[in-house]
Amino acid sequence: MSSDDTGGLRRVRAAVDCPVAAGEYGFDLPCYLRLLDAVGEPQADANGADRPAQALA
Repeated sequence: MSSDDTGGLRRVRAAVDCPVAAGEYGFDLPCYLRLLDAVGEPQADANGADRPAQALA
């Protein structure tokens, strides 16, 4: 499932009894804030050196 499908991620999170992570392709703070609301476990890509540093904050 795409990290852009926050509605789908919310449904998965509600249906399972384990943490759900997403966002390894995120690139900015608003992206991670949307994911935090949807999954609770944003997953930043520490190897994304070409991405803005604020995305990893």
